[in-house]
Amino acid sequence: MLIKILKSELEETLRIATRAVSSRTALPILTGISIEAQGDKLKIRSTDLEISVEATVPSTIEEEGVVVVPAKPFYDLVRKLEEGIIYLKSDFDGTELSIEAENNIYKFRTLPPGDFPQGVPVPEGKKIVLNGDDMIDAIKKTSRSASKDESRVVLTGVHFESGKNSITVAATDSYRLSVVTVPCNYVDEGIEFLVPVRALDELSKIIENDELEIVVTEKQIFVLQGNWVFYSKLIDGQFPAYKQLFPEKPSVEVTVEKEKFVNAIDRIASVFKVNAITMEIEEENMKVYGHSSDYGEAMEKISVKSTGNIKVAFNQQYLLDGVRSINADLIRIELQEGLNPAVIRPLDGEEYSYLLMPIKS
Repeated sequence: MLIKILKSELEETLRIATRAVSSRTALPILTGISIEAQGDKLKIRSTDLEISVEATVPSTIEEEGVVVVPAKPFYDLVRKLEEGIIYLKSDFDGTELSIEAENNIYKFRTLPPGDFPQGVPVPEGKKIVLNGDDMIDAIKKTSRSASKDESRVVLTGVHFESGKNSITVAATDSYRLSVVTVPCNYVDEGIEFLVPVRALDELSKIIENDELEIVVTEKQIFVLQGNWVFYSKLIDGQFPAYKQLFPEKPSVEVTVEKEKFVNAIDRIASVFKVNAITMEIEEENMKVYGHSSDYGEAMEKISVKSTGNIKVAFNQQYLLDGVRSINADLIRIELQEGLNPAVIRPLDGEEYSYLLMPIKS
């Protein structure tokens, strides 16, 4: 195999293609990336058997071939090289891959390409087409609410459901629930699937603000954009019926400036190391306070618009996660008496709702 390619083009392809490299595995082959030269393109692929990424880049291919090299040291070296032409060359029996850049030569021992898992071709399936920024926004708004408890596999996923020219994305760990609806350029009817949150976290790191296509089958999802294809297995299970969890009418509704609210919570929580934040609404004021047995206590007062008086406490990190996910300047907080859930939404604009269970103050 002999390839001629610009360092910057190889580095960008590796940035994308290494997202699925397994860091914890009993299979050494999964710590590598497959590099295949064919025709006029270089194809680089990684997988951990649950997700995979394949990226291609036009190259000058003087000799075709395929090798598997350790992903991390190979990518680290390419990133550290000076810009210019790079030559990738494997020896006759494919046990070594050399990188030649200017007058420098670096040699990597290869792994058996026959042991590397075969790629999964993109099949026919139901399709979703949307803008990359909308997909990233949906992932960021919901992924933090997915559970990390592997004993409740269904809750470790993010739920997608098609609507009219849109998809609704939801995640919950049973203490909080994030739901967002984003527009689609095209969407088939009757789509519903559950994606592992880790897969979406990795996917969000390579999406650009261009149109992307999602192909969904019974057990798999494929995401295509530009020069790459991302694949993930789906979670088999029934996501909770969440729509009826939203209260029909709040006891008290509060409108507050997002920035002032976030800053108050952050100051109190980070400086005084508190886990709980109490909100006390009286007329047109909100008192935000927290208490720590180690450091003391703090209270900040914020002007708000309110329909009544109420006092309620929340986990400070969960509260911050929900409020920070909102892009609007003003937020609406719908509060209930007792230990009934609150709902946080933007006052206007985006279709996003964050349901949060209170805690005992």
